[in-house]
Amino acid sequence: MIQSVIEWWVDLVRRGKYVFCFSVLAFGLALLLEGRIWFAGWAIGGVLLLCTLLKVGED
Repeated sequence: MIQSVIEWWVDLVRRGKYVFCFSVLAFGLALLLEGRIWFAGWAIGGVLLLCTLLKVGED
């Protein structure tokens, strides 16, 4: 499952990668403001955002 998400993410254009990362982080922030903590979402969004910034998976 995780591998299929990563393969899907790698095929996105650069703008789509940023939109996906920030949307996951924003959803985690919304849950935090609601009183719930979603560590997995922050980890996924943060790692994918870092990979996007470092151009991982791009030729």
